[in-house]
Amino acid sequence: MRRINDPLVLRDYLSRLSSEPMTPAQARLLLASRGVRAQQKALEAALRMMAAPAVAPVKTRRVRLKPLDDLPLTPEERAIMERLRRERA
Repeated sequence: MRRINDPLVLRDYLSRLSSEPMTPAQARLLLASRGVRAQQKALEAALRMMAAPAVAPVKTRRVRLKPLDDLPLTPEERAIMERLRRERA
């Protein structure tokens, strides 16, 4: 028998085997039928993670770029920046 004690791995493994919520006893039976053993704490943590709603990713705000006129650029740098802006547009 294999032993899996990582809650994240257990969560992924259990979610592949069953999409329904289950009790720790049901999860133990399902794992045992596949030849897998797990610690009780790890199994309960995995089941809690399966029951918890997915966390939405945090939106990062886009940094606004200053206009070229406000930047202290040399004429060469300004020409390069203007050329790069034209290529992107």
